Amino acid sequence: MVNSNIFTCIYLPAIIIIYHILSYLFKSEKIRRTWLIISSLIIYFFLSSWCILYILISFLINYLAGTFIIKKKDITSKPLYVLALIINILFWIYSKYKIELADAYSFLFATDNTVARWIMPLGFGFITLQQILFLTECYKKQISKIDILDYLYFSTFFPKLIAGPITSYQRFQSEENGFDYSVNYKNIAIGSFLFFLGLTQKVLFADTFLVIADRGIASHSLNFVQAWITSLCNTFGLFFNINGYTSMAIGLGLCFNISLPPNFNQPFKALNIKDFWTRWHISFISNFTNHILTPIARRKPKRLSYALGIFITFFVISIWHKLTFTMIVWGLLNAFALVIYSLLEKIPFKLPKFIAWIVTFGFINISWIFFRTDHITQALIVISGLVNIKGLFMYYNEFYILWGIGANFMIVLLLIASLFITLKIKFSRYYKPSIKMALITILMIIFSITFNNAYPFIYYGF
Repeated sequence: MVNSNIFTCIYLPAIIIIYHILSYLFKSEKIRRTWLIISSLIIYFFLSSWCILYILISFLINYLAGTFIIKKKDITSKPLYVLALIINILFWIYSKYKIELADAYSFLFATDNTVARWIMPLGFGFITLQQILFLTECYKKQISKIDILDYLYFSTFFPKLIAGPITSYQRFQSEENGFDYSVNYKNIAIGSFLFFLGLTQKVLFADTFLVIADRGIASHSLNFVQAWITSLCNTFGLFFNINGYTSMAIGLGLCFNISLPPNFNQPFKALNIKDFWTRWHISFISNFTNHILTPIARRKPKRLSYALGIFITFFVISIWHKLTFTMIVWGLLNAFALVIYSLLEKIPFKLPKFIAWIVTFGFINISWIFFRTDHITQALIVISGLVNIKGLFMYYNEFYILWGIGANFMIVLLLIASLFITLKIKFSRYYKPSIKMALITILMIIFSITFNNAYPFIYYGF
């Protein structure tokens, strides 16, 4: 629904218009916040009606836990904090792996208590991460008081509800300081531009690339060119899918005078794997590093603790996404690369920048293959094609090279354009309204509405 034409053309403008009318007429913080809470819950209800019970239970538990943690002193607040974290994690495990848990129970106790079908509540993984960050702020006494309306406003705000960016309670509430009840046309103009910029990324790049990547991954064999097109489509498809949603979320936030944090910082410009993970999905990765890696890495010996923390962090990130062997391989590959880099960065010798970029970008392409595949054989087919250099010396025509995975020469041009865009253009909310921006926004609106389809956002299932 979030990327549907009905939402884009009817529901979203109605929410924004009514929001600003209420703000202007009543100049009441409670009224406009209540309107956004109701609107957000309605959106979530239409996306996944039965799942709304899960998020409401989560909100109730964490609101009560946060309130008690704030009121208690450090000695008594720590057990409450740990208990609240355990409840959130167990609730998430149950909602994520209900089928697997039922199968395990049935196997251990020889019963027929199996679950035939189960779909995880929409965006519940991100909601859980958001609530854990909230509880951490309560425990560190960064929050002094929690009002139920403020909490629901923070928790339900729909632009970030499904897939982030993950924001702190303190930062989100600070956006309200000195709130101007008049309509901020500059924010609406920039927000609209960013929203349709994100939607265009999804419709033009992500949807196109991920379809090609799916076909390539499903193939029984790939030649050199097909394998690289599959790999690049997979990598760029993932980026434009997630970055597109981030841009849409930030844009929608600005339409309500809320400034959400950036989530990507040109990750494909990274010259090493550590640099890449400081640029990719920033709010998501920082949540795991702050809660898992940092506490472990503080222990001695530091080098061994850091390595252990990296492996545990990426293992948790892997199972957060999906409990498959290929996903765990993806996590362990990145953890291993980070540990190796931490050892090599002490050496005075540095690779030339272009070589360092080639190595980093090549590794990213290979590791993301494991992220998207369900079986190790699928990943190995793609990787074997990537290194099948002898295929370069054989005669292929365009039809034989590309058509096997549903690609064509236009896909190649789009991949080249993607490389240029990701290396040269920094997606940012710091734009200035202009006639040029207005014309580009109109063109993106027409394009997005005309070519939009039902291919879902990657993180809808997490």
